Amino acid sequence: MARTSLPQCAGLLTHPFQIGGERRLGAAVTVAFSLRQPHELRAQAELWPALAPWLPDIGALDAGLPKPGGEWLLAGTSHAPGAQPMAGWQAAVALGRSRKTLQLHGPRTAAAGPGATAATAQPVRSVPVRWPLAWGGPEVAENPQGCGSRAAADAGAQGPQVELPAHPWRGPDLSCVPAGTLPLPLTHPARQPRGGLVTPDYLDTAFPGHPAGTDRDGFRLAPLDQRIDTPWTGDEAFMLTHWHPDHPRLAGRLPGLRAVLHVGGEEDAEAGDGGLRPVPLALSTVWFFPDLLTGVLVFHGDVPVTQLDGADVQRQIVGLEALGAPARPVA
Repeated sequence: MARTSLPQCAGLLTHPFQIGGERRLGAAVTVAFSLRQPHELRAQAELWPALAPWLPDIGALDAGLPKPGGEWLLAGTSHAPGAQPMAGWQAAVALGRSRKTLQLHGPRTAAAGPGATAATAQPVRSVPVRWPLAWGGPEVAENPQGCGSRAAADAGAQGPQVELPAHPWRGPDLSCVPAGTLPLPLTHPARQPRGGLVTPDYLDTAFPGHPAGTDRDGFRLAPLDQRIDTPWTGDEAFMLTHWHPDHPRLAGRLPGLRAVLHVGGEEDAEAGDGGLRPVPLALSTVWFFPDLLTGVLVFHGDVPVTQLDGADVQRQIVGLEALGAPARPVA
């Protein structure tokens, strides 16, 4: 196990992986911050217990695999304006140049059969934004655990409570679009490895890793409308609307940090330079947990390794620096 040195407000996740014959160690540095005071960082020891109730929905905070661009994710509950019961309302997220709006509804039903339409929703004060409450069903690869599709609908079956304003649910006999802010289900086509071809020499050159040519875009988790082509800068403005009962508008800027990671092993020690080599990192993922008034930055990078499990990396040092500040020497 590698010896790791890092600040109390930073965490480190690693994941060895292989594409073709190239073995690499993926790394993710996590930094939690307050959504009300973004420059206030939160200790990792406090973060992980707080996230426990959300693990059934998110699976894991991150897989530690490098991503080619930026994305944001949100795990939370939308609350009606004024904390008054409403049949429907909208919630929104803005981060940098990314924008997304969801339409929320109280419980509603529709009878199956030709011409069936959605019934009026019951008033509620809040709706958890989860895939089972979005459109989908057993026959929908994009959201097999969802509701409102023909296969999911019996007479009076539940309709989706979470949808995109441009794609309202009309009834179980009409196709719709799943809507959410959580990681895409594993069955979603966007989560499937792409670009790699299993050639006759795969077992000899790449097994048990990914085939040569696999596109790293498959490592991304977010819905397509929550992705950007380049990493986040780290000081983007954000605004969350109707995601907290006491704070209907949470706005600010990301903390303006960059993460620094150096790793080393026996080969690095023999090469000098303090026995450490830098791992280039980029801010690939921003998580929002509005119920906790917490955001999490995830910086990703990867480095070549010789062993399949990455065990040749024996030392890891994590640091945090302000954007624009001179790089500090590694202790």
